[in-house]
Amino acid sequence: MNVPSLPRFPLVLGAVALILLLAAPFYTTSFNLTLAMKAMAFAGTSLAFNLLFGYTGLLSLGHAMFFGGGAYVTAYMVKRMGVQSLEILLPMSGIGAMILAALVGAVAVRYTKIHFLIITLGFSQMLYGLVLKFYTFTGGTDGLGPVSGLRFFGLPISLRDYSLYYFAIGVFLLITFLLWVIVRSHFGKALQAIKENTTRATYVGIPQIRYKYYAFVISGFFSGLAGTIWAIATVHVAPDSLYWILSADIIFITLLGGYAWFIGPILGSFIFVYLQNTFMSLTGYWMLPLGAIFIAILIFARGGVAMLVYKYILRARR
Repeated sequence: MNVPSLPRFPLVLGAVALILLLAAPFYTTSFNLTLAMKAMAFAGTSLAFNLLFGYTGLLSLGHAMFFGGGAYVTAYMVKRMGVQSLEILLPMSGIGAMILAALVGAVAVRYTKIHFLIITLGFSQMLYGLVLKFYTFTGGTDGLGPVSGLRFFGLPISLRDYSLYYFAIGVFLLITFLLWVIVRSHFGKALQAIKENTTRATYVGIPQIRYKYYAFVISGFFSGLAGTIWAIATVHVAPDSLYWILSADIIFITLLGGYAWFIGPILGSFIFVYLQNTFMSLTGYWMLPLGAIFIAILIFARGGVAMLVYKYILRARR
């Protein structure tokens, strides 16, 4: 999708959002801070997913295996190994998810479209099944937890004094910045060329399979980092974090926010988490209104919420 230029739009929106996030402990409750941490976790993995979908044109229905895999690495190291240092847990979660992505990607990136989707779904469900069966290591259906007693370079860190919340913001900003650098690089431009015209990309000498593989592994790494935010936000990691429905949620978030915009998945994540929480508090059939919103976005605003905001700002400027 070709997006018209409005250079200040992402920067201004990002600056306002960052100020609101940083000031949140002074005007809202601990429950809402936890929701914000969950939204940041979803935003991190959705940005990583969009490196595949929005920039490379690969639609994965198994991205939860990297997100949940990173969360499980964090929970396992805390619960089974006694590691409580976040400066160790964070990179290990990313590396664990990256290794998994390297193994899955070696097979998956050789295929496109529906075949790629089904292969990633198949690997994700295999991992989900293994987690359920290996109770000794993963806790089976009970999951792993609590993820508590955490430290950052020797200093105790918790939500009580908001240090854990600000750590989550730091990780989220790190993921956002690094992915922004990647998509703006020559490598990111090459991925976009592969998406737009594979034949032309081949003629200009772009090694498509290799670049898709790199994008897949990078996406897995950042999803693993986001999984750490999820683990510390939820305190307890369950097998649901690996299930295909969560992968569908990531797709929903990306389309809701707008995959053609870098900030789209971030907007979609916060909207999704808060809408989901609101509907769940109102009715047991919360999926019905959420699904209706999804359908409305696909029909009336195919560019997502980011496009709606852009058009509103553009109209106001005129």
